[in-house]
Amino acid sequence: MLYDNEFDYPFIDPLNEDAISKSLQRTQNKAKTWSYEKEYRVVKTYFPKIATETDRIIHLPNDFYAEITIGLDIPEKSKNEIIEIARKRKIKVYQAIKIPFKFKIERELIP
Repeated sequence: MLYDNEFDYPFIDPLNEDAISKSLQRTQNKAKTWSYEKEYRVVKTYFPKIATETDRIIHLPNDFYAEITIGLDIPEKSKNEIIEIARKRKIKVYQAIKIPFKFKIERELIP
């Protein structure tokens, strides 16, 4: 993950012939204020072939995950599926929570 001081959303032009590499670059950058997360992102690309649903699956070992943070707007069904799988694998799960009237997100451990 690369962290920079930019706070703007990336501009991605789907008509640009170099859009794929620029999109990859943009998805691997975050604002420097998020560097404490020490986040890793796994990306699997397919070009010029269009990836099938099976192609998009990435298998990682169970001990790869230290913890999981569930985002603010995750659908309830997906949230429950993640929690169930994480519990079976003894992985801590946190819920992201928006702090009212602030540009800040905290997280709470899901028991």
